[in-house]
Amino acid sequence: YALYRHDIATGQRELVFDQPGLWSVADKRTDNGSLKLLLSKAIGSLSREYAEFDVATKAVTPLLGQNERAEYSMRYAPAAGEFFVLTNRLGEFRRLYRWKPGGELVPITPDAKYDVSGFDLDEPRTRLYLSISEDGYERARVHDARTLAELPLPVPADAAAVTVGDVSRDG
Repeated sequence: YALYRHDIATGQRELVFDQPGLWSVADKRTDNGSLKLLLSKAIGSLSREYAEFDVATKAVTPLLGQNERAEYSMRYAPAAGEFFVLTNRLGEFRRLYRWKPGGELVPITPDAKYDVSGFDLDEPRTRLYLSISEDGYERARVHDARTLAELPLPVPADAAAVTVGDVSRDG
């Protein structure tokens, strides 16, 4: 696959990225005016490699998953240079971690006998939305994306299944 930038007003198209593989854009971030893309490369049904692509310099920086067969899902965290990573690499179940390249995966969610089945962030990266699979039921949790403090949800305590849908730009 190839990634293109398309100017809607002029109709002009520019090739941005065309390395071999099944690539997709997992997230984007602008740091100091420089657009960076978090790219995901499918290498198996659940396995992914992640790399950061600087659009201005065309530099590709490998991040996680290279030469591995582990599940990863990544997004940019609020702090520059940090990522949220969902993986089962360090245990039997998927947990959410905070990670800086070159550092260790620091757990955000507890080591429990259930999976964090997914996560998302609002566009300003103020809220972190988690979907957790507990005993066959989906549970939703919302956290402050910077402090990781859990935020209340307007959901009855005895609700059997609560999921997080698509997150709007403002959360």
